[in-house]
Amino acid sequence: MGESGNIRFLEPGEVQAILEAPSLRSLTGLRNRCIMGIMYEAGLRISEALALKPRDVSLEDKRVEVLEQTLEEARANAKWSWRRRMKKAGEGNEEG
Repeated sequence: MGESGNIRFLEPGEVQAILEAPSLRSLTGLRNRCIMGIMYEAGLRISEALALKPRDVSLEDKRVEVLEQTLEEARANAKWSWRRRMKKAGEGNEEG
């Protein structure tokens, strides 16, 4: 169960264990649990979650608003960063 072809999906218990892994006793643990929860609930990539700004969060409404512009910017930055790393990796492998 939880498999499709060569892809293995996490079981609900496994997802729960991952989301509960960060300790709530430290600020970084609380931060990590919040980021992971937002990523899971909204289906965000890490770059998209990290691109969120305080203005995107409404504590009164208990809501996080992810704007399409934020997603596009995060994806563009991630692609640029990946291309830059690949270019540097290629330069380091060249024989002179």
